[in-house]
Amino acid sequence: MRVLELSNDFFGKMLLYGHIDTYSGDLNPDYFDNRDWDEDEDSEFDYEEFLSDVNDEIDYWFADTVFERYFKPLGFAEIRNSELQRPKYYNYTGDKVTFQLLYDPAKFGGLFFTSFEDWAISILEGVGGKFRSDMEAFLAEEFSSQPGFVSWTPNNIKDLKKALADDHNIFHAINAFVAAFLHAKIAAGEIEILTPNDFNEIVERMNNRYY
Repeated sequence: MRVLELSNDFFGKMLLYGHIDTYSGDLNPDYFDNRDWDEDEDSEFDYEEFLSDVNDEIDYWFADTVFERYFKPLGFAEIRNSELQRPKYYNYTGDKVTFQLLYDPAKFGGLFFTSFEDWAISILEGVGGKFRSDMEAFLAEEFSSQPGFVSWTPNNIKDLKKALADDHNIFHAINAFVAAFLHAKIAAGEIEILTPNDFNEIVERMNNRYY
């Protein structure tokens, strides 16, 4: 088995980036702390324990719901090491979930290509029609530079092919390819997109545990 390193911030709403959040989302520990004690009393809320429980829940949710819905249909063998990453400052970014996808090279052109990247390039060279236009639209929308923001991720198929062949920016390239490929599968009706309702099971369990 080989491993791909991925992060949900490349997938946008498909992997609920901005919703799986302990700063402004439903899993903000301050919300769980403040609802159960008086302002004149000292809080006994254990933030570290809470965040550890959140991470365990996310790891389970990615291994179960996310993998079964998204990555198993694409041919990946397993998802593991899903971990919530919280920035020191929230000025420019929010929480994100990093994870690994395990795959059998034989299922991704292993008889003809030496790496996942080579297989991905072959897909980009052969894909056409609406599937290609859906991938292009996703790349342009998610990864184009904006005023005050410079994107380091390819925002079109031509540049993505180049990046997949260059180790310098391979993390961004692989994430962009898998996300765009998944988006096109969803747009084609082959895979059902996840919604915040699919994540509510975690919020409900944390509510039951800490309320």
